[in-house]
Amino acid sequence: MIEQAKPEFIGERKHIEIFERRYVDGVAVLGTNDNQAWIEDFRKGPYPAIIVDNYLEQWGSDYAVCDYKSGAVQVMNYLLQLGHKNIAMMMAAPEIRTARDVVDVYRSRLDEAGVKVDPGWIVDGEFTEEGGVRATDQLLDTHPEITAIFAVNDKMAIGALHSLRRRNIRVPQDMSVIGFDNLAHAAFVSPSLTTVHLPLYQVGALACERLLDRIQGRVEPVNEVLSTHLIVRESTAMARSA
Repeated sequence: MIEQAKPEFIGERKHIEIFERRYVDGVAVLGTNDNQAWIEDFRKGPYPAIIVDNYLEQWGSDYAVCDYKSGAVQVMNYLLQLGHKNIAMMMAAPEIRTARDVVDVYRSRLDEAGVKVDPGWIVDGEFTEEGGVRATDQLLDTHPEITAIFAVNDKMAIGALHSLRRRNIRVPQDMSVIGFDNLAHAAFVSPSLTTVHLPLYQVGALACERLLDRIQGRVEPVNEVLSTHLIVRESTAMARSA
């Protein structure tokens, strides 16, 4: 069964009813954020559930997730090694724990490198190509010192490439752009996109395996974190000031 956790669905307690009526034996929960307190209901009874590609520290729920922190560390180390200091962060949805993890790493690595983060370097790209275009336009209009854009997903990074092309700003000679996802078409945009590969298929498969274990009586907590890795392509290069 596929259900959407709309307010009326949760308000009528149907997320619990599907268990009590034995429609399902377990639930894989996708697209979670910190505002969805109803997930706590799954811990109050015999309701096997696992959060997929996110985690909720405050509730300690079972989860299987990509290692977003490690991916962000790889990105920041790589950009700093290329001589970039004025690095913009294109983020979205701060209510999602994994999205905050990436921004936290961005801030901490720049701080460790002795770079003071200008608040204007962090922009909301809304997780979309259109949002990436708008966010890049905002950055270019207000912060011409930027030499690299780090987007929390590939869609926003692709939007950034479009904005830069429109303004005749060369990538990567004048501006490096890096994404986070490794979408199938990231290798085929021009220039091809440097990005972090997320093992999303493997996370989904592992989440289902652990959910079946839980249904069959496993009592140990499930806290699975799968490795990510940086894929270097054509959209990144030495900083123009380096």
